[in-house]
Amino acid sequence: MKISAADSKWLLQFARRAILSRWSRETMVEALGDRVLATDLHAPGACFVTLEEMGELRGCIGSLIAHRPLYEDVWENAQAAAFDDPRFTPVKAAELELVSISISI
Repeated sequence: MKISAADSKWLLQFARRAILSRWSRETMVEALGDRVLATDLHAPGACFVTLEEMGELRGCIGSLIAHRPLYEDVWENAQAAAFDDPRFTPVKAAELELVSISISI
């Protein structure tokens, strides 16, 4: 699946909002707002979301099989990488600004 540079940038911001939603209680629908998503983002997609803090792995969770729209997979995997990776303690709000996010589609 080929994603445009603009959509890639948006997906990174969306992943960060997914993590922030743990504290803000923003839903995925609220985060989407009135944004019209590219067809590629609605298509079934699989991704891994990787979090790093100061160059060190902080969490990584993903899907191997495309079973939901790509934007939903990014949202769910971003939250899982931040809070459910059994190798790490959950990300705290205060450390999120130090966390870099990458998405492999």
